[in-house]
Amino acid sequence: MSGKGRPGGYKRKAPVAVLLFDDYEGLEVRAKAPAMGALLGLADLAEAADADARAARKLLEEFAGYLVSWTVEDDDGPVPATLDGLLSLDTPFVLQVVKAWIDGLAGVDPTSPARSPAGGIEAEIPMTLLQSS
Repeated sequence: MSGKGRPGGYKRKAPVAVLLFDDYEGLEVRAKAPAMGALLGLADLAEAADADARAARKLLEEFAGYLVSWTVEDDDGPVPATLDGLLSLDTPFVLQVVKAWIDGLAGVDPTSPARSPAGGIEAEIPMTLLQSS
């Protein structure tokens, strides 16, 4: 509209991705969807994370900024959905969660044999995007 109607434009709110894991009964992860440019950078970090500790650390720092909540618990109770919480858990589990989030947002089937890490746990990860309110 040229000057008429409501002022301003459409303000997009980041949706929240909800990941459910078949292999981890009860695990639910909620994380915001990043902008496309950020997602591409995260995908690059995820590829490098298996071989490069600095890339893994950067990937976790970035993911922690998008992580909203999860249902992860350890022997002491709920694990906070923070960088410290991520760093307190085992590497294969954390990287699987982060990579599933990235793959789900990118529209890649995370159970594809070509994308599954050797010896990793394959899981069907249904993902729902919820609009933030």
